Amino acid sequence: MAKKTTQSKAANQPAKQAKKPIDKPQKPPTPVAVQLKKKDGPLWDLKKLEKGHILSMTSYMHVLKIASMVTVRNQYGHVMQMSKELLETMYSADHFEREIALNMTGLAELLQNVQDNVFTIEFQKQASESNAIQALTDANAACFKDPKKMKDLAKQLISGQPCKLTCHMVQVENNLGRSLVIDLNADSDNKFRQVDHRTIESIIFKNVKYTLKKGGKSFSDIDTNIPKDESKWQPHLLAIGNTFSGTSYYEVQNEINDKEVFCLEKNFHDRGVTIDKEIMRDNMNSANVWDYEEQISMTNLACKLTEANNMCFQVQFTTKPSEKRIVEILSELKKAPKDAKEIKELAKECLTGSENTQVCRLSKAEGKLGRSLVVELNSMGYR
Repeated sequence: MAKKTTQSKAANQPAKQAKKPIDKPQKPPTPVAVQLKKKDGPLWDLKKLEKGHILSMTSYMHVLKIASMVTVRNQYGHVMQMSKELLETMYSADHFEREIALNMTGLAELLQNVQDNVFTIEFQKQASESNAIQALTDANAACFKDPKKMKDLAKQLISGQPCKLTCHMVQVENNLGRSLVIDLNADSDNKFRQVDHRTIESIIFKNVKYTLKKGGKSFSDIDTNIPKDESKWQPHLLAIGNTFSGTSYYEVQNEINDKEVFCLEKNFHDRGVTIDKEIMRDNMNSANVWDYEEQISMTNLACKLTEANNMCFQVQFTTKPSEKRIVEILSELKKAPKDAKEIKELAKECLTGSENTQVCRLSKAEGKLGRSLVVELNSMGYR
């Protein structure tokens, strides 16, 4: 007689599988990101290089090792060694000595003024359908019955995930819009990220941490400039994983050979440096060389100025009329004008400033049709 075998009820049921995380669809690159990727390769025509030209390059350094020299990796993946003293001249994305509370608009306006400098930002990502699906998948039965848990679930669905980025600006939008940045710690080929100004919680920028607080200061109440006699960060706090940025400006002197050019580094007391031509062509911006001319409106031209960031550029403008210039005009007259037409022409000449061309970098941008402060790179003086 065959023996009767029994199995437990649980054994007859299929084993429960662990919930798999929802795969997030790959976001298509933004139009700005696509446009920037097209710029890979030569930035300008090296054949047009001449003595006296001004070039600029912004570098982002990630600390890998600290010894008598500091081993760093730049944004192009090149590993090199730097002195601690040189690193101290750069801005830090990690260090801060004090905190300042800003309101939401103040943080958004600060983000609009970071230029090409490195910074660390904390914000909330935009709520997404994939995250909502994941939250609903993970929710238990109580979340659909208990009012408190239901409220918490609803808050989770509309809240984006917290995000912290060490980055630099690519394209800034208006106060409460979204800006495009490059994530300097990203391992993927697509390093572009969007930041929603309305969800910013903090920004570490130029040795200060700015945090969101209702009733906090506005951007006009703060000064982000670091005085020359103050440290940009505390050297004894240097740590592996820190990220720094700095912009150098070079004046071309002469060719050394077919591959190298001797230059003066303007922001380091005109010290002499030798630069590879390929690095010049592919990684540096020129203030003197252009491929084509484009006619644009006054407002758009002003926008180009505010978007220059730390890059060197050449600007032509008409200065304000000065007393000295008017005296020169009047002294050239042989006799006082009496004819109404002559008087009108003289008045127009006196009120018209002289044309000026400068090679400079932006220090502080004002409104679209206001006045901006620049540093003239030949003399390193403010204008």
